[in-house]
Amino acid sequence: MKRLNVIGCALSGTELEARARLAGRLAPAVESVERRPRAAEIAFGPDVDEELVLDLARRERECCSFFEFAWSASDRRLEVAVPEDRFQPSLDAVVAAVTGDL
Repeated sequence: MKRLNVIGCALSGTELEARARLAGRLAPAVESVERRPRAAEIAFGPDVDEELVLDLARRERECCSFFEFAWSASDRRLEVAVPEDRFQPSLDAVVAAVTGDL
């Protein structure tokens, strides 16, 4: 597993690795990722575990309150955004974990 560079994260290294593994459980359902400045929209297939998506978003907001998550159940899309450029590495890490690119 690659070392994660996550600015503003309150998790220990071990907790961060566990979170990345949790997020990685979504990877098989990822269909596409659309990147925009300070945001990413992840589209999932019909087999996505919606409870896992919502649980991951909740956990991420608890430790990294700067994240913004918006889930569209009808479109199976998760938007992840950060408010400032300095949080871009954290956004990159979440996207990499969800897509299995760690």
